[in-house]
Amino acid sequence: MTDAEILEHTMPLPERELLKQSYYTAKDKLFSRIEWIENLRHPEMGISGASFGELLNAGTGPHSLKWIASIAHREKILARLRQDEIEEDEYDEENFSLKGRVCTTSDYNSDDPEAYVECISNVAITNFTAVTAADGMRKTTLHSAARLSIANSTNSPGEIIIGNWDNVDFLLGRKFDTILADYLIGAIDGFSPYFQDLVFERLLQHLKPGGRIYVVGLTPIPDLLDGPENVFCKITRVRDACIKLAGDRCYREYPMNWIVRHLKRSGLQVIDTFSLPIRYTAELMTVQINVCRRKLGNFPTKGLSDEMSALLNKLEEEARIATEDGPLLIGTDYVVSAELPFELDDDELDDDEEQIDYKTALLEEL
Repeated sequence: MTDAEILEHTMPLPERELLKQSYYTAKDKLFSRIEWIENLRHPEMGISGASFGELLNAGTGPHSLKWIASIAHREKILARLRQDEIEEDEYDEENFSLKGRVCTTSDYNSDDPEAYVECISNVAITNFTAVTAADGMRKTTLHSAARLSIANSTNSPGEIIIGNWDNVDFLLGRKFDTILADYLIGAIDGFSPYFQDLVFERLLQHLKPGGRIYVVGLTPIPDLLDGPENVFCKITRVRDACIKLAGDRCYREYPMNWIVRHLKRSGLQVIDTFSLPIRYTAELMTVQINVCRRKLGNFPTKGLSDEMSALLNKLEEEARIATEDGPLLIGTDYVVSAELPFELDDDELDDDEEQIDYKTALLEEL
């Protein structure tokens, strides 16, 4: 389908469902932290809020796209929050209320490190550029953007494009105020193997002085854990085996200290780190099992596929039993926030012997 056909045949979410989804995305603790850090730059803005300006979504997936939509629809969400409580007999599908409150200057000046989870920030973007790695992914993203009412939207103009960061000419000359790398580093191995150590230098070419990059990631799952948590270690090992047997490449996650180290090496100043423990339910672990199930059709033999299918059923039952007393705490999601200082212009970066010339390094690799 062409882009025009996708947009023509995609039905946007009803406004009630769209605003509720955007509301819950705005309360996502990872994105809330990003919004909080951005607003701390200008606490005097208070209710007026801050803007991410021109935003580059360097590796677009459903998680980050929903966040962009939540920003695009933020004014409507905050308007709902400011409304007086609606009487039950006046409630209808188009007139609903949301629980919560809008962050104010006093929240940003608070000494409470958890203050940001108590309110919803007022933030905005000027426009966004969403990058995907393949045409199929771009069309899927365009469909999702249309569902979220941010495709060809006048209040949040954006573009969805195909590109790979190992192409030195991709987005040549374009600069952005904010770059979001949402689980991008872990996904790179599937599309640009062995490029992880160069990606921040590559992205730095597109960040304006004073601009910020927000890196969202996942700590690697250990090969072995004591107790019921070990079932998820087994699931991730089997998932990766399925991916390889199907002829595909696995994602490779990196710990937060690796991210911090490479951001600093690229010339960025790390201004905040934040991690959030992950609570794995049986349903969440089954998501990873289903990744494996989708690969079975590409296995070398039917017998191998059948054996693996039986193992997956067994692992799903183990996950159910392991979580009978509640979710398992395994690993963390994290956000690292970094800024390009105003005093480091392009010439200074080129002259700094500690900086990596990503173009030279890439050409040497090729």
